[in-house]
Amino acid sequence: MTVDRRVAPLFLLLAAACGVTPLTNKLDVGSEAFVVGIGEAPDGMTDLYAAPASGGTVFRVTFNRLQEQKPRLSASGALLVYLRSSPVETAEPEPEIVMLNLLTMAERGVRLPADAGRPTAVAWLPGDSAVAVRAGGPIWTFAAPPEPPRFTRVSSADSSRADSALAVLLGEPPFARIETCGTGAAGVCIRTASGETSAIDSTGQGGLRWGTDSLGFFSGGTFTVRPLGAGRARYPAWRSAPAGFRELTYHPGRPGAAAVSPPGRR
Repeated sequence: MTVDRRVAPLFLLLAAACGVTPLTNKLDVGSEAFVVGIGEAPDGMTDLYAAPASGGTVFRVTFNRLQEQKPRLSASGALLVYLRSSPVETAEPEPEIVMLNLLTMAERGVRLPADAGRPTAVAWLPGDSAVAVRAGGPIWTFAAPPEPPRFTRVSSADSSRADSALAVLLGEPPFARIETCGTGAAGVCIRTASGETSAIDSTGQGGLRWGTDSLGFFSGGTFTVRPLGAGRARYPAWRSAPAGFRELTYHPGRPGAAAVSPPGRR
């Protein structure tokens, strides 16, 4: 369902105000641990998909003829920000930045100023009240709904907070970040604040923070959750996953909430 952007103040309404969504009675958004990623839909376009973090059925979230990429969940788990673009050349070739409320499916789409460059990554700033956008080298920020999206270019002196939000940090408190090894698209590495780099998997892709004590990544068609310390790796199995399921973003849920399934859960 697409919501008229003139009703952006409704963005944070409770789920009951909007009725049934693609995740109603399937995922307890914000309470149980879950992931959101992109995959190839039957129509050949990419769409957003969500699934329980521990494994289970994958559910399609968006249904359109556009291309989604780079999703990032908010700290609450109820909000998602991602990039969306047309698969064909248009008068607006730069990706649109979309903020989506997973409880209501209300959304707002905005575009960076024409001279800002092409957005390549997005993330929520602490408190979920603003979004950080990387466009090439510079970082921009703007307020989340219902505030107007006034864009501010982040100065180098103030970039630490926005850069941390866009990075994939590990540990609590954070002590390292996940990066791609070398200059290629493959390889999952960890780089500490002191600059030391350790390779986790030479063929891995899509490294992400998995709670406070683990990281996750794809390797050889299998998704692996590896603890940062001692312990065994885990391998969530997702049913009905779309082709090319990737670019996952994770929310840990609330402690103890995973044991309670919503009514009618499939």
